[in-house]
Amino acid sequence: LDEGLIHSESLLADAPQSFSGYQPGNFQQSFHGMVSVSEALVKSLNVPAVEVLERLEPARFVAMLRRGGLRLEFPREASPNLSVILGGAGATLEDLVGAYSALARQGLAGTPRFTPNTVRQEQRMMSAGAAFIVRDILESGGPTRRAVDGAKGIAWKTGTSFGFRDAWAIGVSDRYTIGVWVGRPDGTPNPGFFGANVAAPLLV
Repeated sequence: LDEGLIHSESLLADAPQSFSGYQPGNFQQSFHGMVSVSEALVKSLNVPAVEVLERLEPARFVAMLRRGGLRLEFPREASPNLSVILGGAGATLEDLVGAYSALARQGLAGTPRFTPNTVRQEQRMMSAGAAFIVRDILESGGPTRRAVDGAKGIAWKTGTSFGFRDAWAIGVSDRYTIGVWVGRPDGTPNPGFFGANVAAPLLV
């Protein structure tokens, strides 16, 4: 949004595509054809996300996130590639919560504070306009949002890591940003545990 590559209703192709040999699919193993940016974000469609990242370039995207305070971890000597947009990098729940807080703070991400007296640490994650647009999409963007009881006034997003090792949900309101992670400390998979079915209900 801030680079002018897309707006909320730009159309993207959710269809089988190859990006220099990389062929992402969707979690639901189906495709939706032409979709708006808003629909792609709400439905967590992978191919449109990769399409946008290819235009922006992975290294540039990661640098922007890091400037905003989101510390991403990669395997030794690995460089950012298109999979980073689908979770191909490590991040802590604490850092994700700090990054998502930018949606309620005019684009300023913050390091979560555990005591009121802790000095605020803030970084610019995105413009105030981009934060407003993304929050509006995640709060009111279609039937998927409205289907979760109690989610009114909350912009929320879920995720499920490869192999069902992590199920997470993050919600943003005017006053709070809350992160929920469900998983096992040793990384053992939990088949059938998705962000939407185990973490989101705890969030809302």
